[in-house]
Amino acid sequence: MLNDAKWTLGLSGVLMIVVGVLLFLHPVASAWAYAMIVGWILVAAAVAEIVGFCFNTQKFYAGWLLVSAIVNTLLGLMLISRPGLSYDLLVTIFGLWAVVNGASDFANSFALKAIHYGDWGWLLVGAVVEIIAGLLVIFNPLSGFLAATTVIAVGFVWRGIVNLVNACKVQAGLNKLNRFQRALAELTGSND
Repeated sequence: MLNDAKWTLGLSGVLMIVVGVLLFLHPVASAWAYAMIVGWILVAAAVAEIVGFCFNTQKFYAGWLLVSAIVNTLLGLMLISRPGLSYDLLVTIFGLWAVVNGASDFANSFALKAIHYGDWGWLLVGAVVEIIAGLLVIFNPLSGFLAATTVIAVGFVWRGIVNLVNACKVQAGLNKLNRFQRALAELTGSND
């Protein structure tokens, strides 16, 4: 179960970083192409998040994971079905996406703090940056597509990094759990 969460977080993280890098490398490329590519990647990331939700037996921050998956699915399907959206509307939608995902990370950071997780502060910082970036894009869409694309790309890359770091943390937790189980088995003389 945790092993599955590690892989779904990792896959989601890699996909988000790919979107961010694509946005950095080709900021003035066709909005239609971006909409289609980003739409499909968001749907794939949402599927990974839904799988993570289904395998999350402890239901730790599962509600926010499901909210993020639903938003990613809706945004992805909208971009796939209507790739010709105007730049301003596309930028505003991505600003909303950043705010929703930032709110999700904000809530998750305090859930991590409640269980005394040491790195919860980084998630909180990233959440605040993501929310501020999203609000800047929403309230100033005329700042230009290039600037908005850069802000959006930073949001994607940050979200991807957060997911990859969390995947590594899950792996570290699995390693500790395995060591504990082996030590316990040695102490009790159990071989299962």
